[in-house]
Amino acid sequence: MSKMQERFRSRGVTIIGISNEDKKTVEKFLKKGFDSKMRYTVAIDAKDQTNKDWMRAAGKQGIPCAFVVKGGTIRSEERRVGKECRSRW
Repeated sequence: MSKMQERFRSRGVTIIGISNEDKKTVEKFLKKGFDSKMRYTVAIDAKDQTNKDWMRAAGKQGIPCAFVVKGGTIRSEERRVGKECRSRW
């Protein structure tokens, strides 16, 4: 995800990782050295709203799961995140 953020930033792409963990847990995780590995925005879904609005609405379960959104419209949904789906984005 970090490499994709770096590659597509100049095209206006923003990668956002969303966690359902509390802020303290996420901060602790990032301080263990993952902040340098995760070079994209990380958000907290404390009230499970993102899960309801995106994952459940799209019939998705589990992680990783990625949505490509352009102009407010979902252009692609991927259950896998890696080389196999990067080429389509």
